[in-house]
Amino acid sequence: MKKSSHAFTLVELLVVIVIIAILAGIALPVFQKSQEKARAISDLSNLRQLGIGVQAFKGDNDGNLPDGKTNAGSQTWPQQMFTYVSSWKSFKSPFDTRALVDGSATSTTAVVSYGFNGKNGTGTGASTNGLLGADSSKFNFPSNLIMLAPKQDAATTVKFSGTSATDLVVLPAESGGSLTLPRGTHLTRARINVVFADGHSEDIPFVKFIDDSKPSASGGGKMRWIYDDSGA
Repeated sequence: MKKSSHAFTLVELLVVIVIIAILAGIALPVFQKSQEKARAISDLSNLRQLGIGVQAFKGDNDGNLPDGKTNAGSQTWPQQMFTYVSSWKSFKSPFDTRALVDGSATSTTAVVSYGFNGKNGTGTGASTNGLLGADSSKFNFPSNLIMLAPKQDAATTVKFSGTSATDLVVLPAESGGSLTLPRGTHLTRARINVVFADGHSEDIPFVKFIDDSKPSASGGGKMRWIYDDSGA
């Protein structure tokens, strides 16, 4: 007996294609969200490693933070920190699309995605270079004081340009930027990872990140950025 065969009709093929397209449309956002979450976790891990490295650096330098001048000749802070961090990969954010360039203690081309708090201080011993070279023993609000964060260019998209040749610093709003423009690194730029001066790292909302107000007598202000050692 001759067996009958059945070929797919054009309509059936179109139905299959439509179903596949619908499933792909559902899966793609989930996949992208998972990728972003993985990048955010990796970014926070990098900052945590840098924070640990800073604590070790402080222990070897009388409580002072890297400054690119006093503690290690003319080396920039990434170069000073090189011996305290396991790999140059820790200096590059997964949100930074530039190709990784491995460096050394004297490298000037290695990619660096993070910066020290560059906000000028207000206390009696506060550095005009922000936290670079600051004496950490004089911090009055270390658990609120941002120490390290992603150093982004003022752009509408996440963009980095720093290298180990520069003492990179970061501010609440970079030149040409806006305090109200969301410039986080993840979740539609609404959140960003940071390391505080006491060594702990956090994933915080960008609106919290840009709060550079100083605590007042009435309890207002959060001291996110301002280095104050006045005892106020």
